[in-house]
Amino acid sequence: MTVTPLEWVLGRDRVDTMPPRRPASSQNSQANDDIPPPPEALPSMRQSSSTRGSSFDDFKKLGSPYFSGTSDPTEAEAWIMKIEKFFDVIDCSEEQKASYAAFMLDKEVDHWWHMTKRLLEDQGPIVWSQFREAFYKKYFPDSVRRQKVGEFVRLEQGDLTMAQYEAKFIELSRFAPQLIAIEEAKALKFQDGLKPYLKNKISILKLSVYSDVVDRALIAEKDNEELHQYREQQRKRNRNDGAHGNQAHKRFALSRNQNKGKAAQNLDGICPTCGKKHGGRPCYRETGACFGCGKQGHMVRDCPESGKFVFGKPIEENKDDR
Repeated sequence: MTVTPLEWVLGRDRVDTMPPRRPASSQNSQANDDIPPPPEALPSMRQSSSTRGSSFDDFKKLGSPYFSGTSDPTEAEAWIMKIEKFFDVIDCSEEQKASYAAFMLDKEVDHWWHMTKRLLEDQGPIVWSQFREAFYKKYFPDSVRRQKVGEFVRLEQGDLTMAQYEAKFIELSRFAPQLIAIEEAKALKFQDGLKPYLKNKISILKLSVYSDVVDRALIAEKDNEELHQYREQQRKRNRNDGAHGNQAHKRFALSRNQNKGKAAQNLDGICPTCGKKHGGRPCYRETGACFGCGKQGHMVRDCPESGKFVFGKPIEENKDDR
C-alpha cells in the first residue's frame, strides 16, 4: 500500500499529539487505586436480616399474652391493643406481625383462625391489617362499637368519683373520636357529664381546654369532700356537747329535787319519804336502817337490842311521850 506525502504528514501529527502509553500493568494498578471502596452495605443488610430473624424471640420475651376467647368484646380489643404495643418495639414486617399474633391464639380461637386463614390466603400473603380486620369482625363487631358510641353519648358522672369518671370518659371516647375532634367540644362534653354541683362551679369559668376542666373539677371535688368532713365533725361535736349538757341538766334537776325534799322536811317536820316526823334524825326507810335501833345490816325483827326500844324509840323516850 502506497502512502502519499500528505497522509504521511497527517499520520505523524496524530502520533505526535497522542499521549504516551503506560505499561498495561501500571495502568491497571492506577485505575484500581482511583476506584473508591464500596460502601459497607452488605454487613448492614445482613444485620437487618438477622434482627428480623430474631424478632419472634423478642416478641416472646416481651410476655405476649395468649387469647383463648371471651364474652366481653372489650377484652378482645384490649388484647389487640397490647399486641400492637409489642409490635412498636420490635423490628418485624406486616406479614410477620400477622404470623406472630396468630401464634398467640388458643383453643377455639385458634380453630377459628385456621378456617379464616384459608380464605385469606387465596388473596395473597396475610398482613397485619387483614388479621386485625378479621379478628375485630369476629370478636369486636361493629354492633359493639355502635353500642360503645351510645354509652359515650349518654355518659354521666353519677356516683363515680372524678378519677373514675375521667377514666370512663377516656375509655369510651375512642369509639367516637368525631364527637370530640375539637378541643372545646371535648371539654364541654366532659363538663356536661359532671355532677350538678360540680357542673355549676365549672361552667361559670367558661373553660375551653379539656385538661383545664378536669383539673378544676378535681379541685372542686376535693374542696367539697373537705367541707363535708368538716360539717360531719361539727355535727358529732354538737351531739356530744348535747349529751353532756343533758346529763348535767339531769344531775342539776335531781339535786334540786333532793334539796326541795330536805327543805320541805325541815319546814314542817314531815318526811317526804315516809310521811312521818323523825325529829331531825334520818329516815330509816330511806337509809334502809333498822326501825328499832337505827343501825344498818339487819331488820327490826332480828334486832339484838329489841328490848331497849319501842317502834324505833328508846323505852325512856316512849315513857316521856306518854
